[in-house]
Amino acid sequence: MSQGRFSVFSMRNRNLQAAVMRTYGLLGLIVSLVAVLYFVLKKFQITIDSTDAIILTIAASGAGLFFASRVLIEIYKQKEIYDTEISKIENLVHSLIRSWSGFEEEGAHLLDIDGDSGPVPIRRIMKELSAKKIIDSKMLEDLEFALKVRNNVVHGLVDEVGRKDIVASLDAIAEARAVMAQSSR
Repeated sequence: MSQGRFSVFSMRNRNLQAAVMRTYGLLGLIVSLVAVLYFVLKKFQITIDSTDAIILTIAASGAGLFFASRVLIEIYKQKEIYDTEISKIENLVHSLIRSWSGFEEEGAHLLDIDGDSGPVPIRRIMKELSAKKIIDSKMLEDLEFALKVRNNVVHGLVDEVGRKDIVASLDAIAEARAVMAQSSR
């Protein structure tokens, strides 16, 4: 399988952790700015009345709300990216399963293998397609790889394969189906 693994769930956790850390960082900045302001006022013996104190408190609260809202916007953007990524992965997985199912059905039909006694083993179909020179050894190798990817996907191990693996598998299956369609004419 490829080295370009993807884990949407770990991506989501990293993005959430980053957003939380940004929130803490911004809140820390606000606290430190208020502390610096207090230090300056105290150091230079500037006295403020209660109205000024209220204004400064409102200003600090406003800055806090601004920064917190920016962080929330960032969290929502990351959630949208996450949801889009999940949708893309789901579409690839569905395409792989549908395409593989079509390959199995077309292969069994082309080889006139009767599946009345149960499902026809896919490796039997692949070996017979190769033995009859319908597919070459490279295509058989690509289909073996696609079968591994397909098995990981249908057994819930989507994180074990990379997007490139799924796309390569879809390409291999499409090529094999095209070759089978050509040989049945």
